[in-house]
Amino acid sequence: MSRAFEILTLVSPLTANNIAHRDLKFENIMFESKHPEAAIKVIDFGLSKEYSPNNHILTERVGTLYSMSPETLQGIYTNQADLWSIGVCTYMMLAAGDKPFEGKTPKQLVAKILMGKYDFEAEVWKDISPGAISFIHSLLVVQPENRSSATDAMRHGWLTHATRQNSDHSSVDDNFRQRVKQGIIRYSNLGDFRKLALNVVAKKSTSAEIFEIRKVFEEFDTNNTGTITLPEFKAALEHFDYSEGDLMEIFRKVVRATTTLERR
Repeated sequence: MSRAFEILTLVSPLTANNIAHRDLKFENIMFESKHPEAAIKVIDFGLSKEYSPNNHILTERVGTLYSMSPETLQGIYTNQADLWSIGVCTYMMLAAGDKPFEGKTPKQLVAKILMGKYDFEAEVWKDISPGAISFIHSLLVVQPENRSSATDAMRHGWLTHATRQNSDHSSVDDNFRQRVKQGIIRYSNLGDFRKLALNVVAKKSTSAEIFEIRKVFEEFDTNNTGTITLPEFKAALEHFDYSEGDLMEIFRKVVRATTTLERR
């Protein structure tokens, strides 16, 4: 269940920025490393499309057939099509790779997708929770306006329960957590050259190091949006002896430094 949540945290910022991936499928979801709790990554943005929020209808019939939404097949869709694809991927993750829509020919497969015809009759589904099935049902909805949005999907009870369980069993060392927080404050006061050097070092970090840092990031990101807002930043650093004005200035410096480095 946490894997579905991870996919959504990756897709949600795309949705917020009017970008559709358009080829979310099982083969494009990769593990970052061989670590048993390795984060996943969504790859292959070759078909992704940015569009205007004032005219957000897409018409190109692109993607991989088994994970394409009904409206994509019809040639009139939005990035809600990505949510259908997440439903397909979640089904496959829980069903050991079995697809929700199958057909002996492409024509039969298309017909089943257009009708939204799938089931949970296989033996594997007997051990799957009703919450998981409900989550899939909320995404594999033929009419996109009735389908869960990325925000709604992330609030689904099945995923929020999983998130609470994961946070309750967090294995981040308290000393490491404090070092990260103190490091953020120190980083905000460095010169541009030193920030650039540290950025290079960070990109050369091992998967294990990144894994631990990501856990701390997830503790900051209490709204599970994939970004850290000013209120979340203040809450994370509230135990340090800084005024609200000081924290706002630190946050501003970190944002400015990050933006500058990304442009380079």
